[in-house]
Amino acid sequence: MRRFPAMARDNQNDRAAASQNRMMARLGISDFETPADCRRRQIDMLHRFDQCTELGGALNCFAYCEADWCPCRVCADACYFAARNRRIKEISSGYGLLTKRGGPFADISLVHPRWQHEIGKLRIFSIPAARQWFYRRLKKLRDVIVIGSFEACVNTELDGTHHWALGLHAIAAGASKSELRNALSFSTDPRLPASAKPLLLGEVDNLGRQLGYALKHFVEERRAYINPNNDRIQRRHLPPSSELWAEHDAWLASLPSGARTIAIGCERRHGRFFPLHR
Repeated sequence: MRRFPAMARDNQNDRAAASQNRMMARLGISDFETPADCRRRQIDMLHRFDQCTELGGALNCFAYCEADWCPCRVCADACYFAARNRRIKEISSGYGLLTKRGGPFADISLVHPRWQHEIGKLRIFSIPAARQWFYRRLKKLRDVIVIGSFEACVNTELDGTHHWALGLHAIAAGASKSELRNALSFSTDPRLPASAKPLLLGEVDNLGRQLGYALKHFVEERRAYINPNNDRIQRRHLPPSSELWAEHDAWLASLPSGARTIAIGCERRHGRFFPLHR
């Protein structure tokens, strides 16, 4: 089993992490990940890399990451330590910015059928093109602030076929649901099942927790099944197979940390969100 190097400043790091987790708890995230959680998840990721013949030991630098030190030339989005550090800054600054802007608030979940990719081809998804599509749709809404990220999950259909479903999850402030729905609506697509809901606009009851979830470092399989109570197609949320998880890991490893982040009506500098200069 891989081991991470012992760090002489572990006690100092633990105190800093405890302070950070208390700050996250004040924002509504009582179970924010710890450096120990990150280390465990990083080791699991390295095991998945080892099992993937295409990757082999090419990504060994992740074995030496720590909460306060990055051995890689560019800090990658796959690193759980990088994700934790990034999310602390993004959540805290984003929370302040969205709160100052004020409502109405909306939780946006959008899965675009044209962003769908076959298994094995996740890395060809163009984040810049998808971001441009999203920006063009929302530019007509004045003074709206949207913060979130692009994400991928494995959709497994009733016939057993599966693919990468790509979309975005974000929190919006300053626009009504009807305004967002009009801006983000698109025509139906034959690739979408009849029961699909590509755009969901939800309430924001816990801004900190929902913002943290919109900026998550996470992948899952959404397996279709027929609910015997109403005969509707629904999805179970499950961990993906090791092979599919490794493909997701490799996709994140190809991206610099924060490459999936969305910021509209504000700007992101050094991992934090700031108001636009007008």
